[in-house]
Amino acid sequence: MKTVSSNVPWPCECLVQALCVNWLLNRQALPWVTYLGASLEAGAQPNMKAHAWVCVGPHTIIGDRRDQFPIVGTFTSSDLSEFE
Repeated sequence: MKTVSSNVPWPCECLVQALCVNWLLNRQALPWVTYLGASLEAGAQPNMKAHAWVCVGPHTIIGDRRDQFPIVGTFTSSDLSEFE
């Protein structure tokens, strides 16, 4: 995904990559969870940083550095209960 994202003519940050992975996983009927995280940098002018990552079961499919961002939202595949 990183190779592809570096060769497209638009910004392809973590959220765009997560949405593409969600689409690919849906096509394969695999359950996924997308996490959105955010954190504030300390300092005189704190900056908010955000990150998105996708997991299938215990495996992170895309989105490293996830331990640095507290989770603020999650989205799951529509039929996640079918895969339990």
